Amino acid sequence: MWSIKFLKNNAKEFLRRYPKDAIIVCLIFFLLSSIFGDDTSYTNISVDIKDSYIYEEEYPLDNQKEFQIDIFENSKLSKFLKTFLGDNVVLLNKLNNSLTLLVEPMIFAGMSLFFMLMSLFVVRPMSVGLKRYFIKGYQYDSNISYLISPFKDGTWSRLAIKLLIKDIYIFLWTLLLIVPGIIKFHEYYFVPYVLADDPDLSLKEAIAMSRELSQDDKFNIFLLNISFIGWIILSSILLNLGFVLLNPYMEATRASLYIVKKKFLAEKYANSVSYS
Repeated sequence: MWSIKFLKNNAKEFLRRYPKDAIIVCLIFFLLSSIFGDDTSYTNISVDIKDSYIYEEEYPLDNQKEFQIDIFENSKLSKFLKTFLGDNVVLLNKLNNSLTLLVEPMIFAGMSLFFMLMSLFVVRPMSVGLKRYFIKGYQYDSNISYLISPFKDGTWSRLAIKLLIKDIYIFLWTLLLIVPGIIKFHEYYFVPYVLADDPDLSLKEAIAMSRELSQDDKFNIFLLNISFIGWIILSSILLNLGFVLLNPYMEATRASLYIVKKKFLAEKYANSVSYS
């Protein structure tokens, strides 16, 4: 019915037709995804380790207090306590340290909440807009604004919740065993595409549609995804610059798969109705 070569040829034709639009749409989405997506914790960890190493290396342990940012030192409360306590700086230092220990976790918690909300309510709905752009592009309608269409038509919050629940389902299946999680991932593979076509569908309806589209084809979808591994490695070697071209290529290929599967399913139902 379809082959990897056929889908990739479709993607190449798509990119020949709309090279600039496809690159811009993918670049915007993947920049936001890399900042607010689920993988940013690794970047933060690496930066923290690096900064900690430089801090200890450049400044001896005895002198580090001189370079600490004191959020309390210049406050009105600090000046009042200095006047009131005089030379009793021990109590003042304890109060200063307590406030620092209180504020730092609050800042971290606030930043974590912000990134989580951005990932949920911006990146996830925009992923549906990304799929919609490529689906429409195959219908000769290349409009960059499709990327933000969930925010324009007011469906972004519902899409965010649906995709979150879908991810939770896959996560729970993965907790049972890795293999069922992989199977469910490919079973729900077309959910964002189905919602891109019709955002008003319930998650249950979108999953049912995705099951039909992926029926007897999960392993082939898996093979399609791993067929990009060589290009992914090469793009990583090129300081991730290769992803500027690779991401549109992969998205166009996957959108082509959805269109082919949807057309086949429609023909299948049409034939069954005609025979009945």
